[in-house]
Amino acid sequence: MRRHGFQGARAAASRVNTLFKWSATSGQVAKPLFDAVVHTYIMDEENRAWLREENPYALEEITRRLLEAASRELWDADADLLAAVQSAALEIEGDMEETM
Repeated sequence: MRRHGFQGARAAASRVNTLFKWSATSGQVAKPLFDAVVHTYIMDEENRAWLREENPYALEEITRRLLEAASRELWDADADLLAAVQSAALEIEGDMEETM
């Protein structure tokens, strides 16, 4: 996805959005899938930096969907994973406020 830059980041966010929708409509998305999203896009420093640089809106959408999944109890997030998502959400929100 990285070689596609902005569009690759958008596609990653779109996939996370689809995962959220499947979970919201079916209730059949397993916890490990949400956990994997956090490990791949939030906790992996290289991937998070890529999203933040190429398409901060994609990173914002990923964090927002993960937080919504946790708040709707679609994802029983471990405390450390939820804290990582919250931290990334605040970080990207700060970035966006600086550019406005």
